[in-house]
Amino acid sequence: MVSRVLFVDDEQNVLSALRRTFHGEFELETAENAVEAMRLFLDGERFAVMVTDMDMPAVNGLQLLEQVRKHSPRTCRIVLTGKPNADAATQLLSDGLVFRYLLKPCTPAKLRDIIREGIVSYEQANRRNNNARHFDTPAAESRHARQTQVYRLRNGDEVAASVLDRDGRVLVTSGTVLDQDLLSKLRKLLEEGRIGENLTIYSTH
Repeated sequence: MVSRVLFVDDEQNVLSALRRTFHGEFELETAENAVEAMRLFLDGERFAVMVTDMDMPAVNGLQLLEQVRKHSPRTCRIVLTGKPNADAATQLLSDGLVFRYLLKPCTPAKLRDIIREGIVSYEQANRRNNNARHFDTPAAESRHARQTQVYRLRNGDEVAASVLDRDGRVLVTSGTVLDQDLLSKLRKLLEEGRIGENLTIYSTH
């Protein structure tokens, strides 16, 4: 099965070059701006990977990334930009908003490899989602719900009730506003199976 890849850029010459380069390797779709790209997702189109520029008129790449994460969270989001911003790149990667942050010019070989990695990530996410539909026990369902909640957390989210470990010890107190260090700690504890049943987060986003 050929995987669908969406390229978003307001420069026609960039889109034309991408179509020529990857024709026959992926099922390609292009959009000349973020609004056009978002319309595809809202119309029910599904893509394994989206590669987008950041500096676009009207709706920029950051706004597009946020909307795609909301409407198609398993789509692997990749930035390809000619205006690098180290701070923005670090924040985007830290927040999990993008899979990779690439700079123009990017060699076809490098971009091809990253897209293929993104497709693998997308397929793995789909398999996890399919497996989650077949719970053997209520405990498994509860565990999956906690995993889903933790991996959707972002900087600035507030813990609505203290997070306890399986022995009842407090890991994170109620009212704590999450930063990247705490997010990493929660995810590590989750992977180790140390978070108890209660986990309630209020998102501020």
